[in-house]
Amino acid sequence: MNGRNLLFALAGLCVGFLIGFALANSFGVRPRAAPDRAVEPATRDASLLSREEIERAVARADAEPDNLELQRSLGRALYLYSIETGSPEALASAIRLLRRARDIGKDQTDDLVALADALFDGGRLYDRAQLAEARSLYQQVLARKPNDAELLARVGWTFYFERPPKLADAERAFRRALQAAPTHEAALQGLVVALIAVEDFDEAQKYMAELERVNRLNPALPDLRALWEQRRNRAAERGALASPDAANDTAAR
Repeated sequence: MNGRNLLFALAGLCVGFLIGFALANSFGVRPRAAPDRAVEPATRDASLLSREEIERAVARADAEPDNLELQRSLGRALYLYSIETGSPEALASAIRLLRRARDIGKDQTDDLVALADALFDGGRLYDRAQLAEARSLYQQVLARKPNDAELLARVGWTFYFERPPKLADAERAFRRALQAAPTHEAALQGLVVALIAVEDFDEAQKYMAELERVNRLNPALPDLRALWEQRRNRAAERGALASPDAANDTAAR
């Protein structure tokens, strides 16, 4: 099903149950939703919605502001569509409708997580302030489910994508996630990048090896290895330049 058909099918509440699949992906290194393989690249643009078409779809939800299932299903559909297409308009509309669903549903857990997920993407891509709001929602759910490794990992990623990154807080959240679920891949990936960022290369290498043991086909592994080597080499070069021998060599020249 292409993006256009997916959005309007969900707006009609025909296949709303499919959205849960999209929301199950882990954060930070979560894969983008795959386009429909049956759609050829030359015709894929035909599946994209214009801003006007998105506005018309949202107008239906605005016309029924107390309809929880409509706000929830269309909001999640728009979020899925924004992941598939990278549309900032779809993401902004998704956040607005998911806020409404959260309010109507009186903070039901699934609504809180759906809104937090959309805010996370908004914060990571467009407005960093939304990261703190996403984190607050995740923490609200964690008060109900304190050992949910997936949510703990997502909290870690909200800290990591702050500017500047809050690396100590990110590391703490990723370690808490791994205490709850030692093989959680998103938490392992997050801990590796946080440790690389603070130049704890030995510890990062240990958790990278653990990630490979858990899933040697994890798609993030090549990038993590490359990042680890690049940052380690850069740190080694800085150390060499700062050493007394190197300073003496420079003076002698």
